[in-house]
Amino acid sequence: MVPAGLRPGSRAQADPASRTAGLRRRLPDTGYRLRIGTPIDLTRFGQVGAPSDIVDGLMLRGVADLAMTRICQLSGRSYHDSYTGRRHGRAAGPGTVGRLEQLRRDRTERKAADAQRRAAEAELARLLDEQEAAAVEQAAEAARAHAEQAALADERSRAGRRLAGLAQRGEVQ
Repeated sequence: MVPAGLRPGSRAQADPASRTAGLRRRLPDTGYRLRIGTPIDLTRFGQVGAPSDIVDGLMLRGVADLAMTRICQLSGRSYHDSYTGRRHGRAAGPGTVGRLEQLRRDRTERKAADAQRRAAEAELARLLDEQEAAAVEQAAEAARAHAEQAALADERSRAGRRLAGLAQRGEVQ
């Protein structure tokens, strides 16, 4: 994925010696400059095992957050990691009382969404910890097996040298 952002600026601010100077002369001056960022590697988001709706949702949110952060950096804006307020389903209460009730409902919804997000993040962290523990255990088992093989090979070598020494002295036929 390659992020891009529009940043306020004009052709007059552009470097005339840049590679795209000829292209800029042919395009109209809109008052904005397109900045293209470095590609984002998304392979790390696909390496989590045991897919579930919660993990998939967290992965998609992580990809969106990463992309939006890069786009905001390119466009010179700040990124606010939050959802916008929903307009549908809101009661048009009379005056301030209706607005306060709506604010309370919104706050309750945000708290529930935050609790769900934290639970999903905890599940993802648990899955990643389990994967890491399994990988460490597998590496330890492989190291133990290699050490046992090396010990057996060393023991066979010593036994062969002892037999060769005894045979040389004539003690064994």
